[in-house]
Amino acid sequence: MTLRKYQQDAVDSLFKFQEDRPGKSSVIVIPTGGGKTRVMAEVIRKSFGINPDCRVMILSHVKELLEQSHKTCLHYATETGLDVCDIGVYSASLKSRQVKKLTIAGIQSIHRKADLFGKIDIIMVDECHLISTNAETMYRRFLSAISVRNSNVKVVGLTATPYRLQTGLIFGGGKTFDDCCYAIGVKDLITDGFLSPLITVGYKETIDLRKVKKRGGEFLPSSLDAVMEDDALVTQGVKETIQKTQGRNSILVFASSVRHAEMILAKLKEFGELSSELITGETDQMIRDFKINAFRTKGVRWLVNIAVLTTGFDAPEIDCVVVMRPTMSRGLWYQMVGRGFRLSKGKENCLILDFGENALRHGCIDHIELGGGGIEKPAAKVKKCPACQHIHKVSIPICPSCGFFKIKEERPEIPTKLSDTQTEGDILLGQRNKEYDIVASVYTIYRKHPGADPCIMETHETLGGTLIKGYHSLKVGLEYPVSRWLRSIKAQGVPKHHWDLNKEMLQSREWLDTLPSPKTIKAHRNDKGYFVIDEYNFLETAKAR
Repeated sequence: MTLRKYQQDAVDSLFKFQEDRPGKSSVIVIPTGGGKTRVMAEVIRKSFGINPDCRVMILSHVKELLEQSHKTCLHYATETGLDVCDIGVYSASLKSRQVKKLTIAGIQSIHRKADLFGKIDIIMVDECHLISTNAETMYRRFLSAISVRNSNVKVVGLTATPYRLQTGLIFGGGKTFDDCCYAIGVKDLITDGFLSPLITVGYKETIDLRKVKKRGGEFLPSSLDAVMEDDALVTQGVKETIQKTQGRNSILVFASSVRHAEMILAKLKEFGELSSELITGETDQMIRDFKINAFRTKGVRWLVNIAVLTTGFDAPEIDCVVVMRPTMSRGLWYQMVGRGFRLSKGKENCLILDFGENALRHGCIDHIELGGGGIEKPAAKVKKCPACQHIHKVSIPICPSCGFFKIKEERPEIPTKLSDTQTEGDILLGQRNKEYDIVASVYTIYRKHPGADPCIMETHETLGGTLIKGYHSLKVGLEYPVSRWLRSIKAQGVPKHHWDLNKEMLQSREWLDTLPSPKTIKAHRNDKGYFVIDEYNFLETAKAR
């Protein structure tokens, strides 16, 4: 079994971690399509080479992942040092209840049956970001029961997205896993030719989400559906999607609800795209398998779904992912886009059509870079080209797709001559304190240098293309002004007393993504020429003065 260099590095890092920190759990971060299953197979081979009598388990909650792990382990059985008869599957959905030296198990089927498996030496959890911090969940209950039988059990999680919406990173002090032993980013694997290049494009019109309610850091489904299930919006979105997908062969579409998906499918067929199918959570398994196989063999061009074809769905031929729903979850945004990562013969790139402005909210997935300890660097700020809707970095003034360049208007000079009734302060206020229409807002963690205290940096792009930034230090002793600012922008989860601020939460990417984008702001420039934000307006009616 020949591994790619980064896969071998991941295996070596895991065993080094387990040697240096016995009894500690760890996470391996590898992007979707990067071959996590092959990494697991090599961990199994090396483990049985060290101890032929050890017992290993692969855990997942997704049928497709169980099947994929079973297929890979059988394929490499001779190289892992196991007989085929030593590899078993324990999953009700796969109609198998086998306990072997290597057991591939569905957590739903075994979470109350730890006694069946006795002493397990290694547990690998696929898509481990789905493990909740709640001690009473299936994963946590099973892992706790196994650790009672073997306190030295080695637990390793594998994921492409090592964070949860509410609690941030899944590793570190007090988290599900103790640390990250290896991580590599999407950008690295694209650069090295292991993943498909991505092209992210938005839509001409934007969805008005100001009235959509949020709960738990995500859009409330019923409130979101009321906006998305609009016939005119679906019609406009599907028409533009068809125009932008000319030349694409395998198009995967994500909708926000079953009704929304049905409307999208109906419009596709109405506009002549008859090679279209729909899969929901209620689709019969045989029919689902038939449609997926037809899609994989290019018998079907369009496959519409809600959220059933994210984790575990493998179709390398996908050359376009259409995200026709907004989400506040960066992890879900990643998982949807990730369906287009894999390489395939004749596939030059994958087009990501973003109908929900998720790229503006979370950043482009192919820009992700990892810093030390597997922690993502702040997402590069992006903007949408007004001419072709191509989404690219704010730092690039010329659209790399169509060459559009917006010439910014020069700031008017401040008059030096005063009238009899004017003061210099009046002139400065009139010229500098003004209201700006905001088209996009991003909140990130910023450090002036690696050893500096972190700041929350807010960046707002105005309708005229100007960037207005603000910095809010998280240094000890400055909790009050940060708390006051968070309340002024109506941030979620801000405690009553500033001394109760959870600074770890404030620095998590998932929580930062919940901060709202103002409709307009009032700002002025200080003596050094930097913007100072005076007022935020979040309602459309705020401008009517």
